[in-house]
Amino acid sequence: MSDNTVMGSFFRSPLGLFVATLAVGGILLAAGMTAFGGTSGGTAGSVPPPPKPLSPAQFNRAGEHICVSLRSQLVWLAHHKPKNLRQVTSYMSRATSIFDRLTADVDGIVPPPAAAASFRHLRANLGVADRALHRLNHLTETHQWRRVVLLVRSRWWKNIGERFGPPTKVKDIHCGWMRHPVV
Repeated sequence: MSDNTVMGSFFRSPLGLFVATLAVGGILLAAGMTAFGGTSGGTAGSVPPPPKPLSPAQFNRAGEHICVSLRSQLVWLAHHKPKNLRQVTSYMSRATSIFDRLTADVDGIVPPPAAAASFRHLRANLGVADRALHRLNHLTETHQWRRVVLLVRSRWWKNIGERFGPPTKVKDIHCGWMRHPVV
């Protein structure tokens, strides 16, 4: 048998085809990275500049936008409370996704220097509440109802709620200077 027939039969096998595909793909990838300037991460050691803090007016507008968005979603939650255990799981999943969106929106804001300390405090409180809500969501998804009840009745859970002040009804949440609040 000649060397050509051995190599030809190797590339006809699935393993040979896979190796050939990897080799050609690696060559094309390397050529593309050289032609277009490497990876998207920039040059080694370059750090993007930190984002600029918002002006007080921009900060207030961003807060109003977050509040209006959150309020409309809380109205939905208030009107669609679960009536049985099957609905609790989807309700908690929806509540967790709403809270995740809130924390993502808040994390995207760079406050003005005058509000930086109180904003850091708010972010810390939101982080604790986010972890607690994810814990509760996990318990409901895995149908650990006894642990759900124990968690919600625990002093630890109540302490998390106290970080945000007394409970407020959704209809009492007013976002900045809105003329027509969403009902």
